[in-house]
Amino acid sequence: MIHLEVRAGRVTAAEISFAAPFPVRSAAQDYYLWSKGCGTRDEGAAAAVFNHDVLKGGIVRLVLKYPFAARCSGAARPVEILFDSSAADARRSPGRPPGQLVLANATIRLPRGDKGADAPH
Repeated sequence: MIHLEVRAGRVTAAEISFAAPFPVRSAAQDYYLWSKGCGTRDEGAAAAVFNHDVLKGGIVRLVLKYPFAARCSGAARPVEILFDSSAADARRSPGRPPGQLVLANATIRLPRGDKGADAPH
């Protein structure tokens, strides 16, 4: 589920929540959200990390602050949801570092009439 935090017509955060397919039992495991940047300098690249203990099936909430702050971000922001584990037997997605498993790809969309909020300076 994607929930946007909107203040005065400006999107200040996007929260993605889902049921954990794997438990997190130590600092060696976490869920995270990765949003690739845009433009020639990867402007606006961002990540959100969930590194709290959670049972399998428990709710994971990842909050990406100011997802549309980059001038080149447009109205849609693609993100990857990943599980990372440093365990020796951890699964990984093809072409990814050991222990990095891509769980899903999603797109955060700017609602019609709203704008992206600038990050505070």
